[in-house]
Amino acid sequence: MLTLVAAVNTPRLLALGLSRDLEEWGYSVEPVDDPRAWARNHSITLLLVVVRSMDDVAFLAELTKDLPSAAVVALLDPMSMERLYLCLGAGARGCISADWSTEDMAMALEAGLRGMTIMPTSVALRLAATETTRTSVRSLTSTQQDWLRDLASGTTVHALATQVGFSEREMYRRLRQVYRAIGCTTRTEALIRASACGMLDLPRAANQA
Repeated sequence: MLTLVAAVNTPRLLALGLSRDLEEWGYSVEPVDDPRAWARNHSITLLLVVVRSMDDVAFLAELTKDLPSAAVVALLDPMSMERLYLCLGAGARGCISADWSTEDMAMALEAGLRGMTIMPTSVALRLAATETTRTSVRSLTSTQQDWLRDLASGTTVHALATQVGFSEREMYRRLRQVYRAIGCTTRTEALIRASACGMLDLPRAANQA
């Protein structure tokens, strides 16, 4: 017996193509205009939501909130780390790419039904690295974060040392401690990591010591 998959926000031709490709793996994909009504009539609720924009991410978040027992899997077109991260944060049980093989898509759908998530190892490693960076950057004091923000804006180490009342040598020493704290060895690497997790975009007053 085929497992029905509701294709939400999906062009009908794409839904039909997916249904044809996934049928041999036990899935029948059908385009659905009202996923909430569809879910009320099916005991196994598996939704495939195409995500192309931030509005689609918001729609996905609404679905996962309204249908907490449903297995919602996002079909990212195109796949990107930002979209993947946003969709998982919005409650998707998994994210697949339009250019994945049919077998990989089927595995991801099965994982979603089982409450698990399948993703390429390279993507998982990048997500883990991002979270590690976020955690380590948040462990910095507000003053240390301000130093990185000042350096990113073009302030020299000499000017920063004068501003905070350290000798230039002492300033270099303290900055090296900051770099090591977030797993970096150079100023450039530290600023790239701080930027990647959004710390450089925060106003100074938003940071807590």
